Amino acid sequence: MQYGCACCVVQVNQLTKAKQTASKQLDEARQNYEEENRQRLKLQGEVRNLQTDCDQLRDQVEEEQEGETHTHTRTHTHAHTHTPQSHAK
Repeated sequence: MQYGCACCVVQVNQLTKAKQTASKQLDEARQNYEEENRQRLKLQGEVRNLQTDCDQLRDQVEEEQEGETHTHTRTHTHAHTHTPQSHAK
């Protein structure tokens, strides 16, 4: 059984090596993509958690500021409505 001329065998061998190289590169690219995708998903989760933390802290600060404003207003109003009056006789 004859496989053809020598130049055809060389071409087939070159194509086989090129295919193997391309397959390895594809596998590496696929692995890199999968790793980057895992990292991206992890970072997205971390960003969501940080946004939630930030929102909670912002709400807490606003509540504290509202409480301080309410306390200041009440104290300020209370001080003006209960000033000592002079008694003239």
